[in-house]
Amino acid sequence: MMSQSVGDGNPSSLDANEPEIEPENMREKFFRSLAVLLENKSNNTKIFSKAKYCQLIREVKEAKAKARKESVDSRRLARFDVILVQGNERLIEAINGETDKVRYYLHSEELFDILHDTHLSIGHGGRTRMEKELQAKYKNITKEVIMLYLTLCRSCQQKNSKLKKVLTSKPMKEVNSRCQVDLIDMQLNPDGEYKFIMHYQDLRTKLSFLRSLKSKKPKEVAHALLDIFTIIGAPSVLQSDNGREFSSQIVSELSNIWPELKIVHGKPPPCQSQSSVNQTNEDIQDRIISWMQTNHSSHWAEFLWFIQMTQNQPYHRGMQQTPFEGTFSSEARLGLCHSQLTEELIASLNPENKLEQADRELESMPGAPYEENIETGTDSSDIEEHLSTPAGAMKNPAENRVKFVSCVVCEKECSGAHNCVSCDGNVHAICGVPPQRDTEGCPYRITCSLCYETTTMKRKHDEIQRSLTGQPSKMLKPSETPFSSDKVGDWMAKQASLDFFVKKKHTFSEYSSSSKRNGTDGSRPEQVKTRRVHTSFTRKYDPSYIEFGFVAVIDGEVLKPQCIICGDILANEAMKPSKLKRHLYSKHKEISSQPKEFFERKSSELKSRPKQMFNVSHINISALRASYKVALPVAKSKTPYTIAETLVKDCIKEVCLEMLGESAAKKVAQVPLSNDTIARRIQELANDMEDQLIEQVKEAKYFSLQLDECKDIANMIILLVYVRFEHNDDIKEEFFFSASLPTNTTSSEVYEALKNYVVNKCGLEFRFCVGLCSDGAASMTGMHSEVVTHIKELAPECKITHCFIHRESLAMKKVSAELNSVLTDTVKIVNYVKSNSLNSRLFSLLCDNMEADHKQLLLHAEIRWLTRGKVLSRMFEIRNELLVFLQSKKPVWSQLFRDVNWTARLAYLSDIFSIFNDLNVSMQGKNATCFSMADKIEGQKQKLEAWKNRVSTDCYDMFHNLTTVIHEVGNDLDIAHLRKIISEHLTNLLDCFELYFPSKEDPRVGNSWIQNPFLSPKDNLNLTVTLQDNLLKLATDEGLKMNFENTASLASFWIKVKDEYPGLAEVALKSLLLFPSTSLCETGFSALSVIKTKHRNSLNIHYPLRVALSSIQPRLDKLTSKKQAHSSH
Repeated sequence: MMSQSVGDGNPSSLDANEPEIEPENMREKFFRSLAVLLENKSNNTKIFSKAKYCQLIREVKEAKAKARKESVDSRRLARFDVILVQGNERLIEAINGETDKVRYYLHSEELFDILHDTHLSIGHGGRTRMEKELQAKYKNITKEVIMLYLTLCRSCQQKNSKLKKVLTSKPMKEVNSRCQVDLIDMQLNPDGEYKFIMHYQDLRTKLSFLRSLKSKKPKEVAHALLDIFTIIGAPSVLQSDNGREFSSQIVSELSNIWPELKIVHGKPPPCQSQSSVNQTNEDIQDRIISWMQTNHSSHWAEFLWFIQMTQNQPYHRGMQQTPFEGTFSSEARLGLCHSQLTEELIASLNPENKLEQADRELESMPGAPYEENIETGTDSSDIEEHLSTPAGAMKNPAENRVKFVSCVVCEKECSGAHNCVSCDGNVHAICGVPPQRDTEGCPYRITCSLCYETTTMKRKHDEIQRSLTGQPSKMLKPSETPFSSDKVGDWMAKQASLDFFVKKKHTFSEYSSSSKRNGTDGSRPEQVKTRRVHTSFTRKYDPSYIEFGFVAVIDGEVLKPQCIICGDILANEAMKPSKLKRHLYSKHKEISSQPKEFFERKSSELKSRPKQMFNVSHINISALRASYKVALPVAKSKTPYTIAETLVKDCIKEVCLEMLGESAAKKVAQVPLSNDTIARRIQELANDMEDQLIEQVKEAKYFSLQLDECKDIANMIILLVYVRFEHNDDIKEEFFFSASLPTNTTSSEVYEALKNYVVNKCGLEFRFCVGLCSDGAASMTGMHSEVVTHIKELAPECKITHCFIHRESLAMKKVSAELNSVLTDTVKIVNYVKSNSLNSRLFSLLCDNMEADHKQLLLHAEIRWLTRGKVLSRMFEIRNELLVFLQSKKPVWSQLFRDVNWTARLAYLSDIFSIFNDLNVSMQGKNATCFSMADKIEGQKQKLEAWKNRVSTDCYDMFHNLTTVIHEVGNDLDIAHLRKIISEHLTNLLDCFELYFPSKEDPRVGNSWIQNPFLSPKDNLNLTVTLQDNLLKLATDEGLKMNFENTASLASFWIKVKDEYPGLAEVALKSLLLFPSTSLCETGFSALSVIKTKHRNSLNIHYPLRVALSSIQPRLDKLTSKKQAHSSH
C-alpha cells in the first residue's frame, strides 16, 4: 500500500501512511548527516548551533544598546534583529525599507521539526516546492539541508525511482538510421557568396559531412543532402536543431526531387546526443576561424573538405573507434602513405609498373629482419607501424588529429612562425631541430622532433636492410683462422654446459627449410610462436663508483647511474667501472684526476640543488603574480604608482611579520613593486584588457559608440570613447579607448582618431556601427561634421544621438528676469562669503553657535549639472544664519532675506531645480536605453503640465520649500504676482522641453513593440509586413511571454529569441544598442582628473585610464607565462 500511495501522488493518501515515515529514526539519521555536513563547512555557514544562536542574540542586543556603534556592530545589525515571540527571544532577518516581511533564523536542533512538518503539509512535495515554502518564512534553510531531509524520506525515494523510468531512451542500433542536419552561421566571416555551412552527421557513428551553402533555403540544403545520400544512402529519420519545421521543409523538398525517397522528420531527443552535436558544430566553427587566422585568408570553402576529413579521423571514446571506422569498418587511407614503402621510394613512383616492381622487391626481401624482430619480442608490423606513425600518435589514437595554431610536439599554443619541413605543422623553435644547411627562401622552416625521430629510425631501418643482403655470403665464407683440437674440445664442453641453461630456438631460415622438406608452405603460425627467453638482471650500485663521479638514482623503479658533473643518467647496463670510467675520461677529462673527496662534495651539492632551484623558481613565480595583483588595485584606485612600494609593501610586510613570522615577511619582500615595475604591469594589464575587448567586439555583429572630449591638467585634449555591444546573452558597455588630439578639436581630427583605432587597429568596419552619441557639439554632430558624414556614408542606418542629459540641462537654462535676479543675488552672496577666508571662518562659527544643519555654503559652477539646485537648496536652508551674518557686513543683502517675496522666489527655485536634479541623476548610469530616457522625459512633461494647472488654482503642495514659506509669512506675500511668475516659468519649461525633445522624434514612436511585444501597439509599426506577421506570432506564444516576464533585461530577451525570430531581434537590438547619453564619458573625465594631476602632468594617461575604467578581468596566467620570474632586488 505504501508504493501505491506514493505512485498516486495524492497528499491525503500520503498523510494516511505517515507512521511509515518513522520520524524518530529519521531524526537520528538527519542529525548524524547534518553533523557530517557541518564538519565540511566553514565557520560562517548559515546553519547555527544552539549555543551560537544564543550568542548571536546577545551580540545583537548589545549592538543595539550601544550609543556609538563600531563597524562590526553595524554589519551585525544590517543582518540580524531580535524580536520577542510568546516570551521567547527569536533571531530574525533585519528588516529594511524594501520589505517588511519577517523571516526567522533557526538553530540546528529546530531544523528537523520544521522540515518534517512542512514536508507533510505540502503532500511530500519536492525540493523546489519545499524551498519556496520555507524561504518565505525562514532565512537560513539551504538547499543542501532540504536535500538531506528528502534523501531520508522513504516515500519520496520510491516516488523518484519510478519517475526515472520515463527518462530512458532507446539507443540507435543501425548505422545511418537517424541523422541530423544543422546549419553553421558564417555570415560574419563569409567566403564570397558562401555564408553558411551545412553539417550532416550520423548520430550512430558520428560521421560528419560538411557542405558550403550560399543561403539556408531548404531547397539548397536538399540538393546538398542528395550529394551525400547518393554516396552512403539516406537515413530513416532526419532531425535538425533548427526546429522541426525546418527539417520537415527539407524532407518535403527531398520528396519533390526524389519521389521514391521516404524519410521521416524528427525532433532532437532531450539527451546528451544533442549536446554532443552542438559541441561538434562549435568545434568545426573554431577550426575554421583558427585556419582563417593562421593563413590570413577568408576562403574557408576551399578548406572545408579537409575539415571534414579531420573531423572524421579522431578516436571516439564512447564508440571505441573513429567515425570513419564505425561507418566503413576500415581506417581512412591516404594513398601510398599507408603502405610499407619509404617516403623516398613513394616520391619517385609515377607509373603503375614501378609500383608493382617496388611491391615485388618488398616481398622478396630476406627474412633476417624478421628473425631479429622475433629475438627482441616484436614483429615487423610493429616496426612498420612505429615508422609510419609519430610517437605522439601511437600513444592515443584520439590525439592523432590536425592541430591549429598549436605545436605538433608539445600541443601548446604557438605563434605559427616556424613550420616543420616534413609535416608542415606549426612547431616551437625549441621543439624542433634546425636544418643542417641553409635553405634559401625558407628561413623559418625547421624539422619537428617527431619527424626527426621518425626520419632517423627509417634511415637506420633502411641501412640495416641494405646491410642484411650481404650477411648470408659473409656467414657462408669459411674462416681462415685455424683452431687446435684441444681448443675445439674446450669450446664444445663449454657449449654443452650452456645448452643446459639456454633454451634452443629455431630461426626463420631453419623453419623455412624444414617446412619445404616436409612438403608444407610454412603457413602454420603455431610453429613460429616460440620466443626467446631473456635472462636479465639489474646491476647494483657500489659506493666505490663515486670515484668516477657517479651516484645512484631511481628512474622508473630502476636503479641507474647519474653523473654528478653534467647530470646525465645512464642505463642500468652501464653501471660498471669500465663504462663509468669511459664517460668520465671522454666528457670530463679535465677533472678526471680529482680525488674522491672532490666528487663527494659535488654529490652533496647535486642533492641540494634541485630542491633549492624549485623553491626559488616557485617563489619568483608567486612574486610575479603578486606584483600583477597589486598593480591592478593601484590602477583602480587611481593613486600614484609609488604607493605600492612605499605603503602597500611595507604594510604587508609588517602584517606578515606580526602574524606569520619572519619567513613570510621575507617572501613578501621579494615581490617587485617599484614605480617602474608597477608602470610596466599596468601597461601589460591594459594591453591584455584591450585585446580581450577587441575580441569580444569582433564576435558581436553590431556596436554603437559614445564619445566626448575634454582638456586635462597639461592642456592636452583627450578623446574618450565607450562602446556598447552584444556579449554573453546581454548588452555590455565598456571603455573602448582614449586618444590625444595633437592640435585642433575639429571634426576631421576627431574622425581621424576614431578611424585609426576602430578600423586600423581593431579591424572593425563602420558599416556595423548602429549609433553614435555625443554632447551635441558642432564638431561631433553638426551638419558639416566629418564624423557624421563619413560614418553615414559607410553606415546609412547609423543613428546620431544628442545626449539626453545635455538637452535636459539646456532646457533648464531659460529663466525669467525676476527669477534670474534671484539667481544673480545668490551667486554674489555665496562668492562674498566663500572668497574671503575670514568671512568663511566667521560664518562657519556663527552656524555652529546657532546649531544650524550646515556650516558652509556651496560654490556655483556653470559647467556642473547639479550645482545650481544644490546651491539654492543650501542657501534656503541657512537663510536665517545668512540674515544675521550680513546685517553688519552687507545690510543691503540682508534686507533680501527679510523680503518675503524674494524669499518665496528663492524657495521656488530651490524646489524646481532640486526636482530636475533628481531627474538628471535618474538618467545617469549604465545600461540605460533611449526608451527609458524617453519615458522619463515624457513623465516630466506631463508633470509640468499638471503643475501649471495646479498653480492656477493656488496649489503649491508639490513645492515643499515654497509651501513652508507661504505658511510662515501668511498674508504678507503677494500671491498673485508669485502665481504669474511661476506659471510663466513652467510654460517656458514646457516650450523648451518640446524644443529639445520634440514629440515627432520620440524613439518610442513605432517601436513600442520592442519594450513589450505582447501588448497591442498603439501606433503604426516601423516594420515590414513579414516582420509584422512574425510579431503577431511571437505575441501569442505563452512560453515566450513567461520568459519575457522572468528575463532580467530587455536586451536579454531579444537575444534569446534571435534564433527563432532573427528579423525582429535584429531591429530591436539595433535600437537597444544606442547610447542615450554621454554620462559614461563624464565618469571617465572625473577619473582622468584624479589620475593626471599637476604632480603627475607628464603621465601617459591611456594605460592607467583603461585599467581604472574597464570591467574586464585580466588573464594573469597568460601574462605570467610570457615573463621570466625575478624577485625584487
